[in-house]
Amino acid sequence: MPTLDELLAMIEQMRMGPTGMVHVINTGVAIMRRRYPAGLVDRTFTSRYDLRQITPVMISDELHDIAVRIFNLPTLSEGDLIENDVAGMLDRLEGADQATVLTALIYMHGTEAGALKSRTGIQ
Repeated sequence: MPTLDELLAMIEQMRMGPTGMVHVINTGVAIMRRRYPAGLVDRTFTSRYDLRQITPVMISDELHDIAVRIFNLPTLSEGDLIENDVAGMLDRLEGADQATVLTALIYMHGTEAGALKSRTGIQ
């Protein structure tokens, strides 16, 4: 697990924010699709979904909305996401804000996994 300084260096200096985010999304979706029924995995989070109500993540409304939009992208795509799919949403964000969005995406996969385990009984 990278330190915060290493994560920020990857995002700010190496400009790998979009790469990290599509990796998290593509990997998470691939794991979920192998484990759970596609009809349950390939659903979008609605506008009512609020990560802050179920986890300790501190995130602004703007960054939360960006994370939800990125999280929902695979439902609109037939294949894996690529960096260009998310880069436009991240261009104007500082490195720390991109790190916050990346953290939110990781938590979102965790909440989705927990919900699917609860609903299906599949571990």
